[in-house]
Amino acid sequence: MYLQSESWWDWDVLHFDGSQLRLAAGHDLSYHHGLEVVFTDVAYLACPTQFRDPRFREPTVDARTGASACR
Repeated sequence: MYLQSESWWDWDVLHFDGSQLRLAAGHDLSYHHGLEVVFTDVAYLACPTQFRDPRFREPTVDARTGASACR
């Protein structure tokens, strides 16, 4: 996934129902957010509800194996 060069410093978890994860991003979330990212079929999630400057990546083979074992 590629995000345009914007101020996506602050991130919040808006919604997580065990499968769908919806994140909000912006340069100052106390006012508004300018971006929402939705991940579907989420198998594993370990992050705080608010975070800054994340690096998203595909899961490694080990992470995929471990996530399937958690189900």
